[in-house]
Amino acid sequence: LHRVDEPSLALLALLSQELRSVPLAIVASVERDAESSSTVAQQLFTETAKSVTLENLTSADSRLLLASVFGEVPNLDTVTNAVFQLSAGNPRSIMQLAQHLLDRGLVRYEAGAWSLPARFDAGAMPESMSGAYRARIEGLPENARELAVAFSLSPGLHATLEECAA
Repeated sequence: LHRVDEPSLALLALLSQELRSVPLAIVASVERDAESSSTVAQQLFTETAKSVTLENLTSADSRLLLASVFGEVPNLDTVTNAVFQLSAGNPRSIMQLAQHLLDRGLVRYEAGAWSLPARFDAGAMPESMSGAYRARIEGLPENARELAVAFSLSPGLHATLEECAA
């Protein structure tokens, strides 16, 4: 919700105000540490919203999430333990680490099944989530990194896909 544009937020606020008696659920999320600009539309939305704080997953729940991705395959517990240590159960981080493992070739999909490592060599897993982000950025082509830097330095910048490609 903290990233939505003002007209979309206004529409959501109006829906939340006008449709109280209709069996409609509007589900929105806000990052815990996100900067919040308290607009009229956001205030209207939060007046009718029910706030639910999501907790990090337990190790068992993290295993279930990874099993939903990879299936009940050998070495799932090894991967779960390594991923849970870094992610602390944050679902987004778990999925990003699963992608990291795939990008590094540590997990593979062959003949209709996932193959997971029995152990991790030193350096196979990042030391932190920051390290996972850094590795992902370093894996980008130079022009993609330059574009990312330009966007990070110009938060109000809006560019079309064609402009980005150019």
